[in-house]
Amino acid sequence: MKVAFIQRDAYEKIGVQQLSGCLKKIDVACDIFIKYLEPHFYDRIITFQPDYILYSLFIGEESFMLESFSRLKQCLPKSKTVVGGPFTLIFPEIIKNTQVDFVLRGDGEYSLPLFLQLCNKGESIKCVPGISLKEGNGAIFTNNNIKLTSDLQSLPDPDRDLYYKYRDLADNDTKSFIISRGCAYSCTFCYNTELKKYYDEIYWRMRAPESVFREIEYVKNTYGLKWVHFQDGTFNAHKKWLKPFLEEYKNRKLPPFLCNCRIENIDEEFISLMKESGCDRITFGIQSGNPSIRKNIAGRQMSNEQIEAAFQLCHKYKIRVGADIIFGWPGETIDQAMDTIRLCRKLKASTYHSNVLIPYPGLSLTRDSVKNGYLDHEPTLNEISNLNKNASLIRQDNINRLINVDKFFYYMIKYPIFEKPIFYLLKLPPNKLFHLLKNVHLLLRSLKYDSTNSKYQIILNYIAKNWKAVT
Repeated sequence: MKVAFIQRDAYEKIGVQQLSGCLKKIDVACDIFIKYLEPHFYDRIITFQPDYILYSLFIGEESFMLESFSRLKQCLPKSKTVVGGPFTLIFPEIIKNTQVDFVLRGDGEYSLPLFLQLCNKGESIKCVPGISLKEGNGAIFTNNNIKLTSDLQSLPDPDRDLYYKYRDLADNDTKSFIISRGCAYSCTFCYNTELKKYYDEIYWRMRAPESVFREIEYVKNTYGLKWVHFQDGTFNAHKKWLKPFLEEYKNRKLPPFLCNCRIENIDEEFISLMKESGCDRITFGIQSGNPSIRKNIAGRQMSNEQIEAAFQLCHKYKIRVGADIIFGWPGETIDQAMDTIRLCRKLKASTYHSNVLIPYPGLSLTRDSVKNGYLDHEPTLNEISNLNKNASLIRQDNINRLINVDKFFYYMIKYPIFEKPIFYLLKLPPNKLFHLLKNVHLLLRSLKYDSTNSKYQIILNYIAKNWKAVT
């Protein structure tokens, strides 16, 4: 039996690696095909002749997924399409699409191998937890017994080799890992808040430290590794678990690491231990420099004083520090957006990342936005998938100016002297040039540090990616 995982963007999906590890334990042949790394994407999949074509769905990828399924089904009529990933919990109706044969909701490490084994035997698959399928009369059958993998220690190691057939990924000096699943927090703009409602078991789970170390050492020894990137939304959520982990990380002399942390759990003892263990950069989700927006809209409780203190500690211990920001909150004023600019000037972060708010369907923030008149309706999957980077679904008079604040965010922090002329530019309609200018500082960093591509290719990739995002 052959399984083809497909995806659009050139990065590792750790969930797919984990699923591949489980499938190979039962002798299923797996391969991955990434659109942006395959000059002949569809031809390569067709040549592979998969029995099942799998897509681990992230929101915003629906259009590409369905288009790919449609094209592949024309050439591979016997192949079946399967959709998994966390967003199938929120949007189970995706099974109604004619290009989708099966949907698997919940953690797939148990349900996917069971599904394939039953299919191979020609037995009924209705017992598979979380499965949705179309019956002969057109009705949709759904098994609502959604499973969560509570014992992470029982899982095989993620199949890193699956992705590292691509030299662009194998040669990357920074590779991603996770120490947990789920989330301990309940932000209004994040799907983790909604996803945990589907499980009776504990949604937030930690891996055994030894399994994390084993995975890091395997990747380091097999493919090379200069930096470890812990992708967890909150690296410091479980400080009792984390302290011995960091001490052992230091003892094993593993590569320096990057991570995301919450402000609320920061103190000098923790930052000191992070530095000793090899922490190279921490990114904090600030979201807004206005306390009212953070508390009443975003569901974040930290104060500006806590934020400044955390950044000062990182500077003291010479840990690079980043700030993650969102503009375009429902009801946000230009002066509130400037609160964010003013706070970030004080923080003196080494990196900044900003976006315009996307009110994803199914979230409490989105429901409140509809209730308060900032949205006509909850956006559909198609509207989110095709959303232009120079646009927002939020309805308010100043939304175009807030979109432009996002584009000039970096420059307003770094060069306060240009604040007044930039204010005039904010009045113009959002446009492609502003979007191209937004991340020039990141382009310059790539030109300095990216050793896997030529400078010419880096510039071409930057222009192509950013131009397409606003087309």
